[in-house]
Amino acid sequence: MYKKLLLLLSIILSGCTSVQQTIYIQDVEVNGPLNNPPIFISDNKSGITVSPWLSFNSNHQVNGIANHSNVNVNGVFQVDTIYDGGQLYYRQSNANSYPYNKNNVRWNLPDIKAGVDVDLPVSRTISIFGSFNYVSQNLYQIVGGSFGFGFYSVKNNGAVRLNVGCTLQEYQYDASTVIVQTIDPPFGKSYTEVGFFHDINKKSNLNVFGNLTYNTVSEDVPINFFFSLAFFSQTLLNIKPETPNTLYSPFGFTTSVSDTRGETSTAYVSISPGIYMNVTPTMRFVLGVNIAKDLGDFTNEQGSFSSSLLIMPMAKIDLMF
Repeated sequence: MYKKLLLLLSIILSGCTSVQQTIYIQDVEVNGPLNNPPIFISDNKSGITVSPWLSFNSNHQVNGIANHSNVNVNGVFQVDTIYDGGQLYYRQSNANSYPYNKNNVRWNLPDIKAGVDVDLPVSRTISIFGSFNYVSQNLYQIVGGSFGFGFYSVKNNGAVRLNVGCTLQEYQYDASTVIVQTIDPPFGKSYTEVGFFHDINKKSNLNVFGNLTYNTVSEDVPINFFFSLAFFSQTLLNIKPETPNTLYSPFGFTTSVSDTRGETSTAYVSISPGIYMNVTPTMRFVLGVNIAKDLGDFTNEQGSFSSSLLIMPMAKIDLMF
């Protein structure tokens, strides 16, 4: 009976304990591609279109800061080490008054991305589409894909198509983070615990996109044109720190965390002009360029407005069945 009462009392007291957790993104390096929405040429043909493609990237790295729109996610945790009673402790340095001013995320972009798009018409105005992409970057094999619906209209010598869908893209990351726990027990003074983490892994992130494409449709000229305008989100990092950093915790001792996650995300708007040529009645060759502008906190290495644009030439072959 005594043990049961003691257990009940401990449960009640633990429920009254307040724990506040804050994650600090110290330094993150991410490998993976940009989520360019697929572009489809619309015409009067009603068959399945399979499109292998290549995309080339002129920018190799962009830098930014961790997403701190969430009050529980902050910038770099600058630490001081102190000794008290022979024990080593960590606390936040006073020099860290402005934690959001440091670019603590480096995003490495692949030189070449390859993939295949598949477009399946289900009526004269609606299609279901999917895509798959692959990159080999810094000894990592990274894959991704997309799925969505296309709504299009072909009239006279032009066609308009609206695509809406989502992407599931894999990324490789090397993330150093700090979890700070402020614990306020029902009895006694509140205290703070600091845990250091270093995680190296892969993760797939889900994002959404929409793009509007106009293309000319004429069999009397050898070259037709297209122009696409797109908006899409981009999540680079969404992790729960799990692996203790042995530099600070050589024996693996650290504080436990609940569901505190570090996130780095942004959004892009892009324009994609290009041309296409009908090689045969069942094959066409498409050339274009994707020009994407970040709407968030990312810039490239130089940091100027013009150089923050991501310019990616692309080529693909449409095979119609």
